[in-house]
Amino acid sequence: LNRNSRFYVWQKRTINGALHATWEHTATLPPGWWIYSNDPPPPVVRAWEVLARVFAAFREQVEATGARFVVAVLPTGRQIYPDRFEAVTAFEGAADFTRDAADARIAATCERAKTQCVFLRPAFEAAARGLDAEATEEDDLLFFHGTGHFTPRGHALAADVLAPALVATSSSS
Repeated sequence: LNRNSRFYVWQKRTINGALHATWEHTATLPPGWWIYSNDPPPPVVRAWEVLARVFAAFREQVEATGARFVVAVLPTGRQIYPDRFEAVTAFEGAADFTRDAADARIAATCERAKTQCVFLRPAFEAAARGLDAEATEEDDLLFFHGTGHFTPRGHALAADVLAPALVATSSSS
């Protein structure tokens, strides 16, 4: 749809723009940002519990076929670029939010579900530290606009991290 429907692209941008404007105007924290909370409210705690059950169910189904289930944990631009994380903590009620909270929860979730996780964040942080501050966004950033989807450079880095991890996992099965 992104490639073939101008209406779809228009409505997606319009709705996303309206949502972000509403959140900013009302100082309401966007729902997805609760992953950074060190003390999330009950609905968010419940979501993490459901995720652990989903991981466990997936692991059981995958391992029943003789394969191994592995979770690739992709970082967000806000975790990699500290200046982008400041937007999260600017909201009312986000004082206890940290860039590490999501990874800590995911690690605990994977452990609880007896699921192997491969974290890409360390490689992304190392790559971000080594980037030329004078380069253009397309050439330099690992995420579009610093917070969006991976750029081609981000995708290449993810592949560089995941390929050896998946080979190691498949050879140890």
